[in-house]
Amino acid sequence: MNTREHMLAAVRGDSTPHLLFAPRLDLWYPARLARGDMPSQYKDLSMQEISAKEGWTPYRIMPDFLDLKSPEDLTHRGLGLVSNRMYVCGYEFGGNVEFEIEPQDEGLRIRYHSPFGSIQVEHGLPEQQRKNGGTYPLITSNAIDNLDDYRVVSYIFEHLRPIPDYGPFEEFEQQVGPDTLCFAAGCMAASPMHLILRDFIDPTQFYLHYQDHPEKIRELADSMEGYFRRLIEVVARSPAQGVVWGANFDDMLTYPAFFKKEILPWLQYACDRFHNAGKLVASHTDGENKGLMDLIKDSGIDLADSVCPFPMSKVGIGEYYRRWGDRIAILGGIPQDFLLADSTTVDELNGYMEQFFSDIAPGRRFIVGIADAVPPDADFDRLKIIGEKVDKMGRLPLTAGSFNPVSPTPTDGHPIQLEGMIAELQMVLKPHAAQIGALCEDLSGWLKKAGQRLQEEDRQKEWVSSSDALFTSEEVVPPEPSGLGQISQDVLDGDDQAITGHIQALLDDGFSPQSILRDGMLKAMEKIGERFKDGTVFIPEVLLSARAMNSGVAVLEPYLAEGDEGAEGSFMIGTVFGDMHDIGKNIVLTMIRGTGFSTIDLGINVKAETFVEEVRAQQPDILGLSALLTTTMPEMRNVIEALEAAGLRNTVKIIVGGAPVNESFARKIGADGYAKDAGAAITLAKEFLKKETA
Repeated sequence: MNTREHMLAAVRGDSTPHLLFAPRLDLWYPARLARGDMPSQYKDLSMQEISAKEGWTPYRIMPDFLDLKSPEDLTHRGLGLVSNRMYVCGYEFGGNVEFEIEPQDEGLRIRYHSPFGSIQVEHGLPEQQRKNGGTYPLITSNAIDNLDDYRVVSYIFEHLRPIPDYGPFEEFEQQVGPDTLCFAAGCMAASPMHLILRDFIDPTQFYLHYQDHPEKIRELADSMEGYFRRLIEVVARSPAQGVVWGANFDDMLTYPAFFKKEILPWLQYACDRFHNAGKLVASHTDGENKGLMDLIKDSGIDLADSVCPFPMSKVGIGEYYRRWGDRIAILGGIPQDFLLADSTTVDELNGYMEQFFSDIAPGRRFIVGIADAVPPDADFDRLKIIGEKVDKMGRLPLTAGSFNPVSPTPTDGHPIQLEGMIAELQMVLKPHAAQIGALCEDLSGWLKKAGQRLQEEDRQKEWVSSSDALFTSEEVVPPEPSGLGQISQDVLDGDDQAITGHIQALLDDGFSPQSILRDGMLKAMEKIGERFKDGTVFIPEVLLSARAMNSGVAVLEPYLAEGDEGAEGSFMIGTVFGDMHDIGKNIVLTMIRGTGFSTIDLGINVKAETFVEEVRAQQPDILGLSALLTTTMPEMRNVIEALEAAGLRNTVKIIVGGAPVNESFARKIGADGYAKDAGAAITLAKEFLKKETA
């Protein structure tokens, strides 16, 4: 069988003789072209030809958004509508929908007009982002800016028709050749609500609207159902053997309850229709999936593309394989950090690979790949190391347990010294120190929580036994919170309406504003931070609690000013240039503001020179740099170097964070610290401030 047939067999779970290594090159390749620094041995070669040259398996599952049939293919990207050679349809606007296109610097502004009003979207792909490997235009102005915009978008989708256009995909398949497996791109959003979250509205605003205006957001999602059903039918009738449906799930953004209600039914519906049409279904599952493992398993997809395990996410590759491997094929498993010299060492890569083959035994339904993709600055020698190891150790079926302990009684009859056994064991375990540490941390956390639960149960028993109540079948209800406890509860509940009245009542009763802030509100936000860190609350709860706290602070501000209650320190943060993601940055802002810091939000897509100007003008104690994309990580180094050149580096402590970032990368670019989440950012910020004031 050729590589295409081999890959199809692996996805279907059929017996295959050997693991495949299929590194995704569609970030690395366009970045190198845009920079003009394609390695000489690969000049004039296509991605497929590079893979063939190195003995790797070529495939095309995620679309290259710059491989267009015509320049108009990306015009309506702001509505989630893309039509390039890996998509199998175009789009027709019906009813009384009109649109006008206005070119912008490195992008477009599109105004859509309907009988219910007009909306405007802007998107583009800056040249620097192309050099970083980006191909998907970034939305810089969303379709929904206020509540009136919902009806306009509803009207557009009520009259939108997907039009079959299968020829370009068939031509694309012929171009890449018979050895390359291609999936058609169906929709990156798995459901109407998922599309609203992904493309129509700022994510932070989405969760607030989802809570405050459920009827608006539900009406829009319902109005899009007809379009989605028509799109699924068009894709099902296409000539493609496989379809990509849904991308970028994440258990904080598409949190479990949201995924189960808003995404899973549509994903199952699409999978059923595509399977009935004889097609395989893939989802691009490159996010944090810890809370979604069972839901994704039950979705019906055949292939989980770009699975990115620990240490870049919370789930190890062994757990992925144990929980999904009997039903879903996995493509990925090698975190892209292992290809970056700034993030990891070759020894760390070798250590990971030593355990890797044992973790995925017996290896059925597994295709080794880089998750999410080979980054533009990847060390290709490391790719070759992975390829060689797959060639050497990938014969199927794999056997679990790559460590064969030495017998305590050697054949020569001499006893083995204990020191020698310990030294050998240390050599085996050293590459996995991070994983072992994480497991120990998880176990410690579990034991701590178990102890806290037992203590809470004991307290409840004491409270019940000391009560004069007659216990029948009625449930004992703890007393209602009052005083500062009520303020804390308002923050925990995210009740931005009730908290203002409760705070005013406490002020009228003589409570100090400092006490209300410190003992009522900040303590509650610290508790929210702990729950967010351990995964028991999700982004919507954090945002609602933050809004409640902001409402409370607005009441307290005049009183705090009178008492000269200063902030603990100042914290400035921004998402680096080329990156439009803000939800992680906003969570950090929310949580750190909740611990008493004053905060300065520079927003998204912030250039290095802007960071320099703002640090000079506002003199923050701490600067946070955020990046969600591997392609934008280099901008963090640019910011630090710009601050150094401006003579400002020693005036501010710098914390970096984001999904692709790790501690090694932070050290190598000259940052003062790395924060894996908002809780870690708070801890670091407090430590830095304590050292400055000591």
